[in-house]
Amino acid sequence: MNYGVYRTARNASWNCLLDCGISVLPIRPILIAKHYGIECKKGNSRILCGEAGEIYKTDEGTFIVFDEDDIITRQRYTIMHEVGHYVLGHLGEEPLSRSERECRPPEEQ
Repeated sequence: MNYGVYRTARNASWNCLLDCGISVLPIRPILIAKHYGIECKKGNSRILCGEAGEIYKTDEGTFIVFDEDDIITRQRYTIMHEVGHYVLGHLGEEPLSRSERECRPPEEQ
């Protein structure tokens, strides 16, 4: 990864923590998503076609769906990963759902 991409992600992470007033750990991913107007919904591997989660926009709002059958640490990671797509401006018309088995484009890293 080149330094510019890293720096952008690092700065977005810090800004997210500051925007949400977070000064202690552990963080609360669902509350961070809510701060940005994102609703988190529980799903499962059947709904998500085997993926851990996805973020998408509709006329009703922005949503993150995560696999409720994953262990809690994976759920937390997935929610924050998808929030990262939001704060970095990676949302287009289609959900950003890519398999970890596929080639990892920069926005997934």
